[in-house]
Amino acid sequence: LAADGKGTNVLTGVGKASYTLTASGAATPPVSGGKTPPPSGPVAPAPEVNSPTHPEEEKWYSNNAPEFKWALFPSITDIMATLSDKPTGDPGNKSVGLVESVAFPDTPDGLWYFHARFRNQNGWSKIVHRKVSVDTTPPDGFGFEVQRGDPTDPQPVLVFSNATDTASGLDHYEIKVDSATAVVLKLEDARDNRYQLTAQPPGNHKIIARMVDKAGNAAESVQDISIREIEAPKVIKFQEKIHQGRPIIIEGSAIADATVLVRLIREGEDREEIQSRMITDGSGNWLYANQNALTLGMYKISAKTIHRNKAESVFSSDLVMQVVAPPFMERYGLAVYVLIGIIITALAAMLFYERRAFLRERELVKKFAASMKDKVGKIFGALREEVQEKISYLEAQVKAGEGEVQTAQVMEKLNEALDISENIVSKDIEGIEKTLE
Repeated sequence: LAADGKGTNVLTGVGKASYTLTASGAATPPVSGGKTPPPSGPVAPAPEVNSPTHPEEEKWYSNNAPEFKWALFPSITDIMATLSDKPTGDPGNKSVGLVESVAFPDTPDGLWYFHARFRNQNGWSKIVHRKVSVDTTPPDGFGFEVQRGDPTDPQPVLVFSNATDTASGLDHYEIKVDSATAVVLKLEDARDNRYQLTAQPPGNHKIIARMVDKAGNAAESVQDISIREIEAPKVIKFQEKIHQGRPIIIEGSAIADATVLVRLIREGEDREEIQSRMITDGSGNWLYANQNALTLGMYKISAKTIHRNKAESVFSSDLVMQVVAPPFMERYGLAVYVLIGIIITALAAMLFYERRAFLRERELVKKFAASMKDKVGKIFGALREEVQEKISYLEAQVKAGEGEVQTAQVMEKLNEALDISENIVSKDIEGIEKTLE
């Protein structure tokens, strides 16, 4: 359609061997005399063409109404524009009017070329050529079948048919399971047209596969499958109530040589979930042991089986286990024993040092006693000599008839000797008392 406000259909001139889509408009008025006068100035510049619907020339588009735009200059008097299957076609000399865009609706699939030129009073510009690639047809002959070993196989293989696309060509696959995000698969990644799904949980699933061409057209195929669940494991032995800190032991049975996933869940604001995997033996027996201390509270215990082919069971019914605080001695026994040990050690150390101090003091007392013995011996020895001397003196005075006169003096001297001895002994006793303190 020409952008002339009239909705003029410009798709004309379609033949068998070649196609030309012409934008119709007002015809160029003939030049009088049938001759074109020589240009008196520069001819019109070539139009700068762009396409809002097909911006990249080397890319395929599913839009079959390509539109082309350009900017007009004041000197332009005519615009010629056509769409053909020839890379270097000539738009002719039929004007589409002074418009800034033109569209070609219902363009057939394939490679097309837009040709345009401007005219001013001095002549025609160079012709501009622009390629557009149109493909509105989805790939043909696409479908797939599902292959798997048994109904419990969670990873079926999709086998795609050999689809074709004559215009733009095949580009990629898109595979979607249920509401999951589609997987984009390159053609070279689907070896022998096969693709294995990721492991799916048991239940019914819808598989949607699409073959997409280079223009974005897609052929779609849908199939429903059902994955049968395997038998869930059984919990044979567990503790309904356990003291915090004690090991948790859970025993059960399941399919032989399979993986069992054990789950412990404590609900609440600070929800806690613990998961652990173990392998069953040849008889299907399994054992779960947890040495880590769990938080106090109620735990739900459940388990599910994972087969070697990645098939899974549902989780078994919840069993409830309560983790409670241990008895006082079990909870604080070690700390109590450590504290008692510290006290005993401290007492032993204190007694040891007290004994050492006592022994040191006893040695000092012995030394003081020996010293006192020596000093007292000396003091009383000196006192004995003094007394003996005074007695002898008195006896001599008595014999001479002068005893009465000197008695007072002798008594005075004896008292002085006693005072001196008492003073010395008192000082030594004070020294002993200070040592004993």
